[in-house]
Amino acid sequence: MGVPIRTNEAGQAVAGSWSDPAVDLVPIVPNDGTDLPARARGIRCRPDGVAGTLRITTEAGQVRNSYISAGELLPVGVLRVHASGTAATNLEALI
Repeated sequence: MGVPIRTNEAGQAVAGSWSDPAVDLVPIVPNDGTDLPARARGIRCRPDGVAGTLRITTEAGQVRNSYISAGELLPVGVLRVHASGTAATNLEALI
């Protein structure tokens, strides 16, 4: 766990700071058995999404249940968004 990996102008992987902006938004397909392709800096429910429950595995390795509203950003390091326990739709990972 720790500082996220970013890409510089030359396409090289470099360590970034958690205070840096995300470099991409990636659509999330909740899955009970598979982590996100990259550790997320936060989870966003798009404004056209449906608010609802959110079950995640945090960067600290804890499974948490939360609620996210349409248009909301949940600023927490996330490894997995579980299908069971997640009712919110149109979720994106900030990486």
